[in-house]
Amino acid sequence: MRHAITKPFAMSGAVGGARFTNLKVPVKSVLAPNDSMNPAPLAPPVKVPYPRAPFIAVAIAALAAIATWAAVWWRARHAAASAVIHPALSAEERFRNAVLALRRNREHPRRWAALADETRAFLAATRHLGSELTTTELVPRLAEHDRVAEDILRHGDFEKFAPRGTPNAEFEDVAERALMLLAESVAAEVSVESRL
Repeated sequence: MRHAITKPFAMSGAVGGARFTNLKVPVKSVLAPNDSMNPAPLAPPVKVPYPRAPFIAVAIAALAAIATWAAVWWRARHAAASAVIHPALSAEERFRNAVLALRRNREHPRRWAALADETRAFLAATRHLGSELTTTELVPRLAEHDRVAEDILRHGDFEKFAPRGTPNAEFEDVAERALMLLAESVAAEVSVESRL
């Protein structure tokens, strides 16, 4: 039987610019005393279990993606079904609806101003008079049959800028005359079409 004997050994040399001699390096054996020097028996490697965590993570991500897609699809389907598409109203229909709504709503805080704003929008759409024009700039450009618009615009200005505003007593009359703008607008369109 062999026995490993360990003993320190001496070294000499230089490190950097410094020289050294007789540097003793201790040696310690990892073998037990009187070791037979026979190799240990080899054991089969431990079987590592198949990794399931990545598959679980991918499955969770796939389920989350499917659930998100289903929720988006369901909301889009229900939103499209519940959305009501209203046809675009012509300027005349918008003006008529606004005037009639203002006539019905006697409690509207600024009926004259709202009627003046609707009249400006109607004139801008049908007579090509800019909605940015002031009443003073707009009135001289009105045709003779559009003079009712002058009353509406002036009453609207009084309500917007005067401390007391305008009484609502005449509103019904002027609103009724405002609807005459529509009849004149339709008559003007018919005469233009008949000339073509």
